[in-house]
Amino acid sequence: MDRMFLLVLALMAAPVYGQGLCAPYWKAHPTVDVRVANGNVIQVSEATIETDCTETALAWWITDQRYEFPDKDVAPGITIRDMNGNPTDDHDCFRALDTRWFQCTKKNHHSSKQYKYTVNVLDTQTNKLVDPPLDPFIHNK
Repeated sequence: MDRMFLLVLALMAAPVYGQGLCAPYWKAHPTVDVRVANGNVIQVSEATIETDCTETALAWWITDQRYEFPDKDVAPGITIRDMNGNPTDDHDCFRALDTRWFQCTKKNHHSSKQYKYTVNVLDTQTNKLVDPPLDPFIHNK
């Protein structure tokens, strides 16, 4: 009886074929800072976000209180596209309650796939989008 219990327990804990070590874990990628100066999105803390299969979420934080991610009715805060500029269904993105936070949950992780994403920022004093937006990259390891 003890051997059967251990065998069942081991099978339950083992990853399903093809999932490797990625599927059972949830871990967010370290937050990417968005820096705005003189009305321009000048930099993100990672020019290319290098994300692995254990990281299921990406988050961005605007460091200056004068700026926030826009409401989705104005413009998407973060838009993730493939390298040809086409939309993908690999991420589910939303602005957080604190409007300086934006998060994307990875729905699919394709190893070695690269994405280009756009960062849109709203100036809360003028209520206008900062122009031009910034277009950095995401690389799945």
